[in-house]
Amino acid sequence: MNSPPSSSHGSNTPIDDGEQDDYAIKPEDVPTIHDLYKDGSLDSEDPPAVVHPVNAALLDKISIVKGDITEFAVDVIVNAANSSLLGGGGVDGAIHSAAGPGLKKECRTLNGAETGETKMTDAYDLPCKRIAHTVGPIFSFDNRDKSERLLRSCYQGCLELTVQEGLKTIAFCSISTGVYGYPIGPATRVALDTVREFLATDRGSTLERVIFIVFSQKDLSVYYNLLPLYFPSHFGIISRDSFTTANTSSSPNPAEEKDVASALDDALKKDQKKEEDGGAVPDSDTSMASASASFEERTVEGREVVEEEKVEGTTTTTSGGAKREREEEESEGAGKEKLRMDKVGGVVEEEKGPEEVKEL
Repeated sequence: MNSPPSSSHGSNTPIDDGEQDDYAIKPEDVPTIHDLYKDGSLDSEDPPAVVHPVNAALLDKISIVKGDITEFAVDVIVNAANSSLLGGGGVDGAIHSAAGPGLKKECRTLNGAETGETKMTDAYDLPCKRIAHTVGPIFSFDNRDKSERLLRSCYQGCLELTVQEGLKTIAFCSISTGVYGYPIGPATRVALDTVREFLATDRGSTLERVIFIVFSQKDLSVYYNLLPLYFPSHFGIISRDSFTTANTSSSPNPAEEKDVASALDDALKKDQKKEEDGGAVPDSDTSMASASASFEERTVEGREVVEEEKVEGTTTTTSGGAKREREEEESEGAGKEKLRMDKVGGVVEEEKGPEEVKEL
């Protein structure tokens, strides 16, 4: 990964605002899915079924890219936080480290957050304006509906608070898909569906750009497969009635639902087969390779943490969606997952027997 010349940033010299702006990635630097359809990076051929009808205007509002969320100069970046809101591993730790000690100082005043809840803070040393800290669910195979409901609340809360504060651009990380164990496929469907439905509302129409930022090429490949189902192009894709994965007022019949789920799974398996065979996957797309290279060149290394910083005039906002979600009975018999909070780092550890524990 390329970095600015070392002479520009001494070991004890923080990056000033002007230099930060030079290296920050702005929304206009990131291709939209309309661009990706146009250059062939996204497949515009008819998929087996689509989840939402065509809305060409939305194609210029959505972007997907692999990169570092701390480098984006959007109005709001989303932090996949733990319930303490005081930092942890993965994206959470990276955001706190890049923002500086002022962020943790403000977060200490928030008294944590519940699963599915979102709270907004200032961004401090980051190039964005605000940070939406949202607490994703730990995925439960025994209660998938609840996991999905809480994950949907995370995305919805972030979108609502962004609009509430009159902001226009937001960048999402992939919430709950690390150590919290939410499978990337189902989590991506919830993310895309929630954003798609929100943008179709009057409140959502005020947003100008939603950027999904992923860490790995594998996750990027999942988004590439699923985007055409939620944001189909205007190049001849046949639309069908809106279908969401849970909590809909009107769901399709079981046969329809099975067909859509089967189509999504087939698409993912097809891409995984390509990877195994060494075939073309999104990494070979020239536009995204160029975009990723551009982002890497903008990486700022040597960002120094200021030891002390006063927090003055900060504004904190909390989403209301998660407040409607209350934890169900804690003990429901043998076989339920056991959770405990690491008192030192605030990292949730999940005892799942043989199940895999993933990185946040």
